[in-house]
Amino acid sequence: MFFTYAHYKPEGGLFYIGKGKRRRAYDMDGRNSHWQNIVNKYGRPHVELLARWDTETEALDHEILLISCFRDMGFVLANKSDGGEGTSGYKHTPEQRENNRLAKLGKAPWNKGTKGIMIPWNKGVPMSDEQKVKLSIAKLGKQSPRKGKTLTPETIEKMSIAKLGKKHTLESIEKSRLKRLGKKQPLVTCPHCNKIGGSYTMPRWHFDNCKNKEIH
Repeated sequence: MFFTYAHYKPEGGLFYIGKGKRRRAYDMDGRNSHWQNIVNKYGRPHVELLARWDTETEALDHEILLISCFRDMGFVLANKSDGGEGTSGYKHTPEQRENNRLAKLGKAPWNKGTKGIMIPWNKGVPMSDEQKVKLSIAKLGKQSPRKGKTLTPETIEKMSIAKLGKKHTLESIEKSRLKRLGKKQPLVTCPHCNKIGGSYTMPRWHFDNCKNKEIH
Protein backbone atom coordinates (compact mmCIF):
# COMPACT_ATOMS: atom_id res chain seq x y z
CA MET A 1 0.00 0.00 0.00
CA PHE A 2 1.37 3.39 -1.04
CA PHE A 3 0.15 6.89 -0.18
CA THR A 4 0.54 10.53 -1.04
CA TYR A 5 1.00 12.97 1.82
CA ALA A 6 1.45 16.65 2.67
CA HIS A 7 3.65 18.49 5.14
CA TYR A 8 2.52 21.75 6.78
CA LYS A 9 4.28 24.35 8.87
CA PRO A 10 3.11 24.37 12.51
CA GLU A 11 0.78 27.31 11.79
CA GLY A 12 -0.79 25.39 8.90
CA GLY A 13 0.96 26.50 5.70
CA LEU A 14 1.41 23.73 3.13
CA PHE A 15 5.02 23.42 1.94
CA TYR A 16 5.65 19.87 0.71
CA ILE A 17 3.93 17.03 -1.20
CA GLY A 18 5.34 13.51 -1.22
CA LYS A 19 4.60 9.84 -1.76
CA GLY A 20 5.77 6.76 0.06
CA LYS A 21 4.76 3.78 2.16
CA ARG A 22 4.95 2.64 5.76
CA ARG A 23 6.30 5.53 7.90
CA ARG A 24 7.81 7.63 5.10
CA ALA A 25 5.40 10.54 5.60
CA TYR A 26 6.54 10.86 9.22
CA ASP A 27 10.25 10.32 8.55
CA MET A 28 12.32 13.48 9.04
CA ASP A 29 15.46 11.99 7.49
CA GLY A 30 16.45 12.03 3.83
CA ARG A 31 14.84 15.40 3.01
CA ASN A 32 16.21 18.06 0.67
CA SER A 33 17.93 21.24 1.89
CA HIS A 34 14.91 23.47 1.17
CA TRP A 35 12.70 21.20 3.28
CA GLN A 36 15.31 21.16 6.05
CA ASN A 37 15.58 24.97 6.06
CA ILE A 38 11.82 25.34 6.47
CA VAL A 39 11.69 22.83 9.32
CA ASN A 40 14.71 24.43 11.05
CA LYS A 41 12.99 27.81 10.87
CA TYR A 42 9.38 26.91 11.75
CA GLY A 43 9.66 23.61 13.59
CA ARG A 44 8.53 20.05 12.99
CA PRO A 45 5.82 19.76 10.31
CA HIS A 46 2.28 18.50 10.63
CA VAL A 47 1.61 15.48 8.42
CA GLU A 48 -1.56 14.59 6.52
CA LEU A 49 -2.08 11.45 4.44
CA LEU A 50 -3.98 12.56 1.34
CA ALA A 51 -4.73 9.29 -0.50
CA ARG A 52 -3.87 5.59 -0.47
CA TRP A 53 -2.96 3.60 -3.59
CA ASP A 54 -2.47 -0.06 -4.46
CA THR A 55 0.55 0.56 -6.72
CA GLU A 56 3.54 2.87 -6.61
CA THR A 57 2.81 4.08 -10.15
CA GLU A 58 -0.60 5.39 -9.05
CA ALA A 59 0.96 7.15 -6.08
CA LEU A 60 3.63 8.77 -8.26
CA ASP A 61 1.02 9.96 -10.76
CA HIS A 62 -1.06 11.45 -7.96
CA GLU A 63 2.02 13.15 -6.51
CA ILE A 64 2.69 14.83 -9.89
CA LEU A 65 -0.92 15.98 -10.12
CA LEU A 66 -1.00 17.37 -6.58
CA ILE A 67 2.24 19.30 -6.99
CA SER A 68 0.92 20.78 -10.23
CA CYS A 69 -2.41 21.76 -8.62
CA PHE A 70 -0.93 23.36 -5.54
CA ARG A 71 1.66 25.29 -7.49
CA ASP A 72 -1.12 26.54 -9.77
CA MET A 73 -2.92 27.71 -6.62
CA GLY A 74 0.12 29.76 -5.61
CA PHE A 75 1.68 27.49 -2.97
CA VAL A 76 5.48 27.66 -2.75
CA LEU A 77 6.53 24.05 -2.29
CA ALA A 78 9.87 22.69 -1.13
CA ASN A 79 9.68 19.95 -3.76
CA LYS A 80 12.76 20.17 -6.00
CA SER A 81 10.94 18.58 -8.95
CA ASP A 82 7.45 18.14 -10.35
CA GLY A 83 7.15 14.75 -8.62
CA GLY A 84 7.02 11.19 -9.92
CA GLU A 85 10.60 10.38 -9.01
CA GLY A 86 12.13 7.85 -6.65
CA THR A 87 11.22 4.24 -5.94
CA SER A 88 10.56 2.35 -2.75
CA GLY A 89 12.46 -0.68 -1.56
CA TYR A 90 15.72 0.86 -0.30
CA LYS A 91 16.77 -0.77 2.96
CA HIS A 92 18.99 0.84 5.59
CA THR A 93 21.95 -1.12 6.87
CA PRO A 94 21.94 -2.26 10.51
CA GLU A 95 24.55 0.44 11.22
CA GLN A 96 22.33 3.17 9.72
CA ARG A 97 19.31 1.97 11.70
CA GLU A 98 21.33 2.00 14.92
CA ASN A 99 22.63 5.52 14.22
CA ASN A 100 19.08 6.74 13.60
CA ARG A 101 17.88 5.10 16.81
CA LEU A 102 20.62 6.69 18.88
CA ALA A 103 19.96 10.11 17.32
CA LYS A 104 16.32 9.98 18.47
CA LEU A 105 16.95 8.79 22.04
CA GLY A 106 15.53 11.19 24.62
CA LYS A 107 13.70 13.32 22.06
CA ALA A 108 9.95 13.85 22.40
CA PRO A 109 7.83 12.96 19.35
CA TRP A 110 7.75 15.91 16.97
CA ASN A 111 3.92 15.94 16.87
CA LYS A 112 3.33 15.59 20.63
CA GLY A 113 0.63 18.00 21.80
CA THR A 114 -0.38 19.07 18.29
CA LYS A 115 -3.52 16.96 17.94
CA GLY A 116 -6.51 18.96 16.76
CA ILE A 117 -4.70 22.28 16.19
CA MET A 118 -3.63 21.90 12.56
CA ILE A 119 -5.24 24.42 10.21
CA PRO A 120 -6.45 22.86 6.93
CA TRP A 121 -4.19 23.89 4.05
CA ASN A 122 -7.20 24.74 1.83
CA LYS A 123 -9.25 26.74 4.33
CA GLY A 124 -10.57 29.80 2.53
CA VAL A 125 -8.68 28.99 -0.70
CA PRO A 126 -11.04 28.68 -3.70
CA MET A 127 -10.18 26.24 -6.48
CA SER A 128 -10.16 27.18 -10.15
CA ASP A 129 -12.11 25.17 -12.71
CA GLU A 130 -8.83 23.79 -14.08
CA GLN A 131 -7.78 22.53 -10.65
CA LYS A 132 -11.18 20.92 -10.13
CA VAL A 133 -10.83 19.09 -13.45
CA LYS A 134 -7.35 17.83 -12.49
CA LEU A 135 -8.57 16.46 -9.17
CA SER A 136 -11.59 14.91 -10.86
CA ILE A 137 -9.36 13.14 -13.37
CA ALA A 138 -7.14 11.87 -10.55
CA LYS A 139 -10.11 10.14 -8.92
CA LEU A 140 -11.44 8.49 -12.07
CA GLY A 141 -11.76 4.72 -11.65
CA LYS A 142 -11.19 4.86 -7.87
CA GLN A 143 -14.03 3.19 -6.00
CA SER A 144 -15.24 4.40 -2.66
CA PRO A 145 -13.65 2.39 0.20
CA ARG A 146 -17.18 1.85 1.54
CA LYS A 147 -18.57 0.43 -1.70
CA GLY A 148 -19.98 -3.07 -1.22
CA LYS A 149 -19.60 -2.92 2.56
CA THR A 150 -22.57 -3.11 4.91
CA LEU A 151 -22.72 -1.69 8.42
CA THR A 152 -23.36 -4.04 11.29
CA PRO A 153 -26.39 -3.38 13.54
CA GLU A 154 -23.94 -2.47 16.33
CA THR A 155 -22.25 0.15 14.14
CA ILE A 156 -25.59 1.61 13.05
CA GLU A 157 -26.66 1.85 16.69
CA LYS A 158 -23.42 3.61 17.65
CA MET A 159 -23.83 6.13 14.82
CA SER A 160 -27.43 6.76 15.86
CA ILE A 161 -26.44 7.38 19.49
CA ALA A 162 -23.61 9.69 18.41
CA LYS A 163 -26.06 11.94 16.54
CA LEU A 164 -28.65 12.17 19.31
CA GLY A 165 -29.24 15.74 20.42
CA LYS A 166 -27.16 17.27 17.64
CA LYS A 167 -28.81 20.17 15.83
CA HIS A 168 -27.73 22.15 12.78
CA THR A 169 -26.73 25.75 13.46
CA LEU A 170 -28.50 28.59 11.69
CA GLU A 171 -25.29 29.16 9.75
CA SER A 172 -25.12 25.56 8.49
CA ILE A 173 -28.82 25.64 7.55
CA GLU A 174 -28.29 28.84 5.57
CA LYS A 175 -25.24 27.38 3.80
CA SER A 176 -27.27 24.32 2.80
CA ARG A 177 -30.08 26.53 1.53
CA LEU A 178 -27.74 28.68 -0.54
CA LYS A 179 -26.06 25.58 -1.94
CA ARG A 180 -29.38 24.28 -3.24
CA LEU A 181 -30.42 27.57 -4.84
CA GLY A 182 -30.82 27.25 -8.59
CA LYS A 183 -30.84 23.45 -8.45
CA LYS A 184 -34.02 21.81 -9.71
CA GLN A 185 -35.24 18.88 -7.70
CA PRO A 186 -36.69 15.88 -9.54
CA LEU A 187 -40.43 15.68 -8.89
CA VAL A 188 -41.78 12.60 -7.14
CA THR A 189 -45.28 11.49 -6.16
CA CYS A 190 -46.23 10.03 -2.81
CA PRO A 191 -48.04 6.69 -3.41
CA HIS A 192 -50.22 7.19 -0.30
CA CYS A 193 -51.66 10.69 -0.81
CA ASN A 194 -50.62 11.46 -4.42
CA LYS A 195 -48.80 14.58 -3.27
CA ILE A 196 -46.23 15.82 -5.82
CA GLY A 197 -43.06 17.54 -4.64
CA GLY A 198 -39.29 17.74 -4.73
CA SER A 199 -37.31 14.55 -4.14
CA TYR A 200 -35.14 16.20 -1.45
CA THR A 201 -37.95 17.20 0.90
CA MET A 202 -40.78 14.78 0.14
CA PRO A 203 -39.38 11.78 2.09
CA ARG A 204 -39.55 13.81 5.30
CA TRP A 205 -43.36 14.03 5.31
CA HIS A 206 -44.46 11.49 2.70
CA PHE A 207 -43.76 7.97 1.44
CA ASP A 208 -42.98 5.91 4.58
CA ASN A 209 -43.73 8.95 6.76
CA CYS A 210 -47.01 9.87 5.10
CA LYS A 211 -49.93 10.30 7.51
CA ASN A 212 -52.21 8.58 5.00
CA LYS A 213 -50.03 5.49 4.78
CA GLU A 214 -52.19 3.42 7.16
CA ILE A 215 -55.35 4.25 5.24
CA HIS A 216 -54.13 2.50 2.07
